[in-house]
Amino acid sequence: MSGLPNVSLAEYYDKVKHNPVVRNMVRLQYVQTYAEFIDIFYEVLDYAIGRLQENPQHHQEDSEDGLTVKLMNLLEMAGFAVTTGTTGGGNKDLTVRCLNPDWSWIGEAKKFNSLTDVREGFLQLTTRYRNANPLFARGGLIAYTTRPRAALLLKEWRDAAPNVANETKVKLENFRVADCERRPDLAFNSFHTHVASGLDCEIRHMAVVLYHMPEDKSGRTAKKYKSARDAVSAADVATPAESNDGGVAAA
Repeated sequence: MSGLPNVSLAEYYDKVKHNPVVRNMVRLQYVQTYAEFIDIFYEVLDYAIGRLQENPQHHQEDSEDGLTVKLMNLLEMAGFAVTTGTTGGGNKDLTVRCLNPDWSWIGEAKKFNSLTDVREGFLQLTTRYRNANPLFARGGLIAYTTRPRAALLLKEWRDAAPNVANETKVKLENFRVADCERRPDLAFNSFHTHVASGLDCEIRHMAVVLYHMPEDKSGRTAKKYKSARDAVSAADVATPAESNDGGVAAA
């Protein structure tokens, strides 16, 4: 094809190395292991989450599914094969695949209105949904929050998660949590022995920060922010919530 420069792949990669989308589209074509696929995917996923977080004012009225479709579209534009509602033990919110059809990552998305929401999403990921191959069991819990102090909310879930893992009828054995270096305080990782396979399973828990409450004059008077302000005010004066049926108090 005329008009294209005659450069090597190494030269091209050097040109695009600072662009996380283009750089990883190249890397994705040469993936050798499942771990490498996950490493590439998480870099692009975090970039996509960042794009959602950059303009939270446009996402305040979105449903849980609406937000997930936006995220799916960003990931597809970055070169990943992504579907919603794919069956695998149930209808999974996100299924991401790579060149090897056995390599998949599954995601469950929840609006983080309370700890009950993320608890149920976590249990769906760990006791209902399945990857394409039990040898490659990685997934993610995506918690969209329009509430303030997302890092604190996620810490509350991190503190509650071990109790949830211990309360299931068949316990999630060897459960532990670890920091996520990619998104400190806005993500963490959990590990446990998968009940069905007996193999290691790793879940990444991520807060998507969509709180938006401008305090300038136009923000204070705009009708579109009234319901959000009322919700925040109600949360500030509410009495402590009673424990739900899973033993986790609503946040």
